[in-house]
Amino acid sequence: MSVRLAALGLMAVTALLGQDAALERVSLASARVREAAANLPEFADAPRKQLTDLHLALRDWIESRLPKTKAELDAGLPLLQQSLTADLARTGLLGGDDFKYGTIAEIKLSRPPEYPEALLAIASVGAGGGRDEAVYLYDWSDGNPVRKLESIPDANVGVWAAIDFSTADDRGNRLAVVTRFCTHCEGCWSGMGYTLYRLGRGSAPGARLRSGDEFVYCYNYEIKMKPDDFLLEFPGFGIDTNFLMRTHVLHYKVGEDGAVRIDPVAYEPRDFVDEWLTRPWDEMAGWSSANAREELKKWHGVLHSDTVLGDFKFVQRCTQKPGQWQIAVDLGWVAGKELPEPLRVYFLVQQKGKDRFQMTGISFHRQSGCSSQASPSAQHPAPVGSQSGRR
Repeated sequence: MSVRLAALGLMAVTALLGQDAALERVSLASARVREAAANLPEFADAPRKQLTDLHLALRDWIESRLPKTKAELDAGLPLLQQSLTADLARTGLLGGDDFKYGTIAEIKLSRPPEYPEALLAIASVGAGGGRDEAVYLYDWSDGNPVRKLESIPDANVGVWAAIDFSTADDRGNRLAVVTRFCTHCEGCWSGMGYTLYRLGRGSAPGARLRSGDEFVYCYNYEIKMKPDDFLLEFPGFGIDTNFLMRTHVLHYKVGEDGAVRIDPVAYEPRDFVDEWLTRPWDEMAGWSSANAREELKKWHGVLHSDTVLGDFKFVQRCTQKPGQWQIAVDLGWVAGKELPEPLRVYFLVQQKGKDRFQMTGISFHRQSGCSSQASPSAQHPAPVGSQSGRR
């Protein structure tokens, strides 16, 4: 009995020494961030490499403290949260809300209700007036904790993060999406990044399906997910110079081969034209008429850019062509360049059902068969159940 107790005591001491060594690495990484930040020229990007190294050291320390079984996790989560916070405070690493470079703002542990086998850890590092957050997800389904997901910022500004989950299907597969917002952005427009993952049962890490970066108005967005379906909706930039904002909708079907974009891509004909002009051809080819695809590809090659601006002159139902719309736009910016004079372009759009559109023709001349001219509506549909700020 005495030999067994001595062995257990030695194991406990070894574990504590490992935890202390891991925390010492966090301290050293923190010092390197502070040193790099002190030498930054004015308006320079954040010391991304040093911040990443700090995130990795912090991750390893958190993992050294994780319970070995789910039963221990169920019983000891509040104490684990308190212990991590106390150790950071004891070593002078805990910075709270001042967000000075190299400090640890907080480590937030939680159990996602949609994923009861898992532990979510969000580690916030000070990034010069804002937070820089990494997201980790651990699963005890197979007994020991397994890191299922890791998301560390790669931008040059501080970003806060959130994560959403779908329910699981009958095979235990579910989707997760990490969203990020710039903490240094001023005003109501903010950069938003998102990364979509598929999480399976067992110890295999989550598969990264797709990611993107968007500009969102006033942090409003909505996410809807099923195990095989992902929809992100938000108010963002539009090409219409009268409004400069429209509703964006990104909808993907998820299968064994990844995530494929599906309808709806827009809720109005005018927004569909906007989407068609500003997204890459390999994405919009499927929303271009097969009968005119080669011609439409040429038009897209001439007009497409991340920066397209224009004045929507009219959105018109084609009474002699059921389901078709004619949209006239005076384009002032084309292919990222400002034109000396606006260029009038007419777009012919086929509505194939509710929130389903297809580009069928583009011309410098008004297409016949369309009448009943109507001015563009100033009302754009707002994101359904839109949410603001951090949850």
